[in-house]
Amino acid sequence: MRKKDLRARFISSNDIEHLAAFFELYLYNLLRKIGFEVEIHPEIQGKSTHPDFKTYYNGQPAFYLEAALAAPSKEETSARKRENVVYESIDKVNSPDFFLSVQVKRYSKENPSGGKWRKSLEKWLSSLDYNETYKLYKDRRYRDLPTLILRGKEWEVRVKAFPKGPEIRGKTGIGPIGVISSKALFCGGSEYIRKSIIKKAKNYGDLDLPFIIAINYVNEFSFIANNEILNALFGDFDITQMPNGKINRRFERALNGAFIGSKGPCYCWVSAVMIFPNLICENIANLTPVIWHNPWTIKPLNEEFMPLPQMVYNKKRNSYDMKPGKSVNEILGLAKDCLFI
Repeated sequence: MRKKDLRARFISSNDIEHLAAFFELYLYNLLRKIGFEVEIHPEIQGKSTHPDFKTYYNGQPAFYLEAALAAPSKEETSARKRENVVYESIDKVNSPDFFLSVQVKRYSKENPSGGKWRKSLEKWLSSLDYNETYKLYKDRRYRDLPTLILRGKEWEVRVKAFPKGPEIRGKTGIGPIGVISSKALFCGGSEYIRKSIIKKAKNYGDLDLPFIIAINYVNEFSFIANNEILNALFGDFDITQMPNGKINRRFERALNGAFIGSKGPCYCWVSAVMIFPNLICENIANLTPVIWHNPWTIKPLNEEFMPLPQMVYNKKRNSYDMKPGKSVNEILGLAKDCLFI
């Protein structure tokens, strides 16, 4: 039954279902290559939930591992696709004199009227005085640059025109969109990772062995900075905009992390998290995850179990130290830069 379910998800046309099944298969084989015996969906006494894997080392229980995707919700993905329709429509506008700054202020569940908006934009752009706009731009009076609000089907899109330089003005083959500013509808990588960890931590509670949550952060760039991971684990830095428009940066975390919250350390049964930035079939040999240990865990993970790179918390310095490890291509016996397509 489990094989049938995994197969169905792996061949699913739903990207998230496919990636989740692929990630589980990948982790199973990675653990086996490291040298663990792996039990799939083990029974946990007193619990109705089943972690993805229970591992054994030299016949002795080692740890549980659960796979999770950190990815946008279906609603966010659909909204992003509709937003892209806006940009694609506006990018077809004939604008020889101006670049356009595009900001989606309000969304709709329906696609916008691209043809109607293009006609409105071209009519508006043809009415603008290039020399006046160029002077505003040179004087850095950006707020005074010409602005048009496009509306329809609950959409509200703010378009600002700023002049092309004299050297490229009127040239063909140059798209009109110069700046894209999206509404804060989509949370960043740290928020997706945080939510995934918390969801999985709540599913299982305290277990009898160390517990690792493996996170595949699904994103476009195959990269996530350490500061985003730290934000996910320990909370976001407090950055606020003051009434005068200035940004106030306080070097204190908001205590909304997966490892520590407003009441102190939390989900302490989570031993560590293993972070993958956008693991897909094509980059199996080129992407090595990093294991981040939880400083407050009640079930510490034996560092020697895992040959992968690890971030180990140094309590004396109150910071993480990088413990080097083997790359995935070494562990799996794959040639470096090997591509699977």
